[in-house]
Amino acid sequence: MQSVMETMMRQVPPNPVTATTVLDMLGKSGRIAEMEALLQDMKSSQDAQPTSVTYHQVLNAYAKTADVTKMEKIHEEMAAVGIKDSNVTFNILADGYGRAKRFEQLEDLLKKREEANIPLDELGYCVLVASYGRVRAAPQVKRLADNIRLHYPHLICKKVAWAFVDSFCRCRDIASMKEWMEEVYRIGSAHAAEQQQQNGTGVIPPSGATSKEAAPGVTESDQMAMVSYYCRAGLMDEVTVVVDEIETKGGELSYSALNALARGYATIGRFDFAVKVLHKMRDRNLVPDSSTTLALSSIFLKAGLHEQAQQIVQWRRQYAAAAEAEYSPGSA
Repeated sequence: MQSVMETMMRQVPPNPVTATTVLDMLGKSGRIAEMEALLQDMKSSQDAQPTSVTYHQVLNAYAKTADVTKMEKIHEEMAAVGIKDSNVTFNILADGYGRAKRFEQLEDLLKKREEANIPLDELGYCVLVASYGRVRAAPQVKRLADNIRLHYPHLICKKVAWAFVDSFCRCRDIASMKEWMEEVYRIGSAHAAEQQQQNGTGVIPPSGATSKEAAPGVTESDQMAMVSYYCRAGLMDEVTVVVDEIETKGGELSYSALNALARGYATIGRFDFAVKVLHKMRDRNLVPDSSTTLALSSIFLKAGLHEQAQQIVQWRRQYAAAAEAEYSPGSA
């Protein structure tokens, strides 16, 4: 990325687009001081004056690092130079307040947004749901779910549904998590029906179809995520259904799904199933990730399965040692 930025700044004549692109890359890579220096350079340049996009990229960088002081300061500067608040502005500010756990300011922001007659959009709901989900604030997540269903059902898309799935899972509200998982299936079913109508092929699935009926409109990526969330919730019967759907279509479980599956079975005491998943990973020349290794070894130890716990840790260590040897400068 460094070489890309240097090339852009060296070979492309100074202009707001190029400078803003580099500024955004700096912000997203956490190089805040360099981003700030570039912003100052842009302000003093005749050819690359900061635009609304520039300011929003800076605002977003501060939001992502939960630096509320700098976020609010740049927001004030935006108002001073005549940049009006928009959906983008409010969504970024909400994300920043949420990450900083400044929920009073977040609620005040929602009131200001309403006063400005800028209704929540899909991303706005995702940001709010994620903010409250991260702190397991179940009542607030539930309030948002009721609000979007009652007032803005047209905004419910897969992205929004997944945001609710994640937050309800974090809040351990499994019933609500399952409701929104069904929403993912419903949206997939509706999408499949729309495609079939446009193509004039196939049988259109019923509007209320779920599970296997709606599988054509649910992507493999969706199903991998379902495996992960069902495992986290301990709903291994539901996991089995989804895994069967994936394998019936000739798919393979992803690396993250296999890790989730191993942890899920171990957590409910199905060590035989957990070991089968580990064998499947070994057959594909995969090894559990570090967090799964730690979780499995801890669960196996508590269950008195000391030998199996040691084997898992040794397996991970051997993989790490082999990887280090392969990529070390002196290995060639």
